Amino acid sequence: MKKVKRVEIITGAPHAQRVISLLESYEVGGYTLIHNVQGKGERGMRDGDGLSDAFENVMILVVCSGDKLEAFANDVSKLLKRFGGMFLVSDAHWVG
Repeated sequence: MKKVKRVEIITGAPHAQRVISLLESYEVGGYTLIHNVQGKGERGMRDGDGLSDAFENVMILVVCSGDKLEAFANDVSKLLKRFGGMFLVSDAHWVG
């Protein structure tokens, strides 16, 4: 097992590509994109219903080393302060 950081970023679907581009600029190896994430936060209930993805939330799941996290965390936080979202980091173990 290898110690890693599990990063969960939740933001509006229209802003997902900005976050992904930022992660790629820091050479984060890969990510998982989960559409239609539902919940209630500062902006009220987000359930993804509507004619477009304007009200849909997505979750971007990333696994990386601690040093990679330090490199991009500040920029991701700035982006989410501008567009809204949540940024969670937890310790995890890579099994495989």
